[in-house]
Amino acid sequence: MNITNFVPFPTISLPKPLKRIVERISLIKCCNPAIIAMAVIVRCASSLGGRTKLRVRKGWNEGPQVYAIVLNDSGNGKSHQLATVVRPIQDWQTELFAKFELEFEAWKKAGGSGPRPKPERLWFGNGTSEVMLRLLADNPHGILRFSDEGTEIFDGMNQYKGKGNDEAGYLSAWSAEPSLFERLSAQTKDHHGIYYSDNPSLCILTGTQPETWRKLLSGPHRDTGLLPRIVACMPPAQDRVWLPEEESDESQQKLAEIYRMVRKTRSADGSIKIKTFNDEAQERFIDYWVKKGDGLQDKHGYELSVSEKATAYAIRFSLIFHMVRLHCSAEPNVSFQVDAKSLDAGIEISNWFLHEALRIENALSYNQKEIATLRFLEKTPRVGQPAHKVNSSSRLFKGVLDAQKTLKELMDKGRVCFVDPDRSPGIPGRPSDGTYRVIPESVSCNPTETPANLEVSMTEGGAV
Repeated sequence: MNITNFVPFPTISLPKPLKRIVERISLIKCCNPAIIAMAVIVRCASSLGGRTKLRVRKGWNEGPQVYAIVLNDSGNGKSHQLATVVRPIQDWQTELFAKFELEFEAWKKAGGSGPRPKPERLWFGNGTSEVMLRLLADNPHGILRFSDEGTEIFDGMNQYKGKGNDEAGYLSAWSAEPSLFERLSAQTKDHHGIYYSDNPSLCILTGTQPETWRKLLSGPHRDTGLLPRIVACMPPAQDRVWLPEEESDESQQKLAEIYRMVRKTRSADGSIKIKTFNDEAQERFIDYWVKKGDGLQDKHGYELSVSEKATAYAIRFSLIFHMVRLHCSAEPNVSFQVDAKSLDAGIEISNWFLHEALRIENALSYNQKEIATLRFLEKTPRVGQPAHKVNSSSRLFKGVLDAQKTLKELMDKGRVCFVDPDRSPGIPGRPSDGTYRVIPESVSCNPTETPANLEVSMTEGGAV
């Protein structure tokens, strides 16, 4: 997998109402459509709520819970771009709080008789896991956690005496497993201090810098299964375009309408609503599931975990897209059962996030000097470049020896080969005059390849 191979987000697969909004906001905010599409999907999932599920077979139900993160360098505007999609829910939350204040004042005037009013929560930002579990218990349909900096979520986990089960709460909420939270300090005359959620539903939308994600990929969250549950995107920066001031934007209003219409599909009594595939979609899913299982046999570690979660996300995206098509579009003959069109869209976008997750992991396994070197060498895969030209290709290098050191590290990782057999690829204190080439991953992963085969492969096929 080439580290520079960013695949464009398949916006064509989105339901028409979402596709138009994603394209419009992406143009106005001068950002990659993948960022806006991810945010819109998470927000629709949160509106749908965890009590709407898609039944794949007996004992296998998937809700619309989505954890998502945007990776971009500081200053690229990711916080502002995500906030654009979330702003309608923030305005809606303001309305609900105003309603709650009136109910609370009426409750106080009545002498505090009857149940104490509670505000309906659509989203929250900063807060501990304890706060999150309480909110999940008080909001059975689910809630969105939106934070413009993901480090506050990860850094705050398990910090009580260096231990704790905070992360388990996030894992349970993603899988909608029942959670029980009890604190003696929370016991009052008005509350027993026990918070129980039979079907916790949490959606997360956040962003952080690639370097932070690199550290997480090498930390404990990778092994616990939390990171594979998070869909991520790291698109390249877009060129900025200044639009005329008279350009009106109705995207916010349309987003608010979609969120409210999707939310109206929730059951009034809080019961769980079960959706099913129609016959055609069921057959297609079985075929997808079988082929997916065959492909997992050669995978391991992080790649295996992400691939397994991609199946769950294919089902979840299918459910979200179908509910948008059913209730928010003028598309004729959309049945109440999830059809093959929604399933195909869910699978395609799930596969896109799978590719992006593996691409990001591959890209972040290299430091900035290594990335700059690979990008430079990939421009001339058949010619090869000497160390002094690599040094001149980027300001990151402090000299030819520094560039040669980076090339040696890439050789150790199997990404670069030294192709001049008459010279040494790395003598300390003296730069090499030989040339370096990128090794195609299909070759470098094969331990039976010889240096001669590498040179032939590089000359004939170039880097892939």
